[in-house]
Amino acid sequence: MDARFLSTYYIGLRYSEKRTGKGVDIMKDKWLMQLRKGSYELAILLLLKERPMYGYEITNRLKETDELSIGGGAIYPVLKRMQDQELICYYWEDSEQGPAKKYYYLSKKGGETAKERMEVYEKMFEALRSFDQPTKE
Repeated sequence: MDARFLSTYYIGLRYSEKRTGKGVDIMKDKWLMQLRKGSYELAILLLLKERPMYGYEITNRLKETDELSIGGGAIYPVLKRMQDQELICYYWEDSEQGPAKKYYYLSKKGGETAKERMEVYEKMFEALRSFDQPTKE
């Protein structure tokens, strides 16, 4: 099977499991799946503004929220795509416990992109929020 399919499938299962009962089945709600997929890059950019992190560390930070939880190796295709877009860079660092770790950090372009995308996100959120308010008549 295609690795992207498996990553998306695993992301969906993780979300469905956390929301079970009568939760949202992300695999049937394509809009929600696309929203989450689009949010990962912004979330990673924002996390890397703090400091460089390795993949497993990024995954754990994302798991702190149900909405952005991502499973296992599903993060790596996202990180690769972000590298290809020159939003992030990496370096290897030796580890005292086990193999060397690949640390990701923001490129200059990534820092600028994080700022721009947050501004757009905030404007879109406010626009959507304005439609959710009762109209005054």
